[in-house]
Amino acid sequence: MEVLPDKVSHGGTYAGNRVAAAAAWKTLEIIRDTDALQTIHSTGERVQAGVRELLDAKGLAYQITGHPSMFGIMFTEVVASEYRDWATTDHQLYDAIAVGMHLRGAMPEPDSREPWIICEAHGRGDTVDRVVSIFGQSLDAALEARARGELDTSAH
Repeated sequence: MEVLPDKVSHGGTYAGNRVAAAAAWKTLEIIRDTDALQTIHSTGERVQAGVRELLDAKGLAYQITGHPSMFGIMFTEVVASEYRDWATTDHQLYDAIAVGMHLRGAMPEPDSREPWIICEAHGRGDTVDRVVSIFGQSLDAALEARARGELDTSAH
């Protein structure tokens, strides 16, 4: 740090922001002093397991990518290794599910290129069961809309 700012340029949205620095410091203390990371990991695994169970029951091709704390869901048979692989996934189905989840009270990332973020609070109470249930309801609604020809397949 002693080379800043004379020899190295450092900048960013929160650079020099004392509130952001205090929040970062507190976050590091929480990570050090609690089991928050383990809770986040196990919560993400439980959400993924519930989503897999629902998707497997429907016989849909999908991939779950990423770490349990930050993962994505793509409707494809191909394991994505680059952007072009994502580009050929079923965006319409993901979008319909995400919108349906928002309407039902859960807020996954609405863009299938971005991950779902799990936090420590998601591990409390019945949150995982509620999220998986809402995913299932939204999945059913999206598949019913597709069967009626109501999902726009021309956009992607």
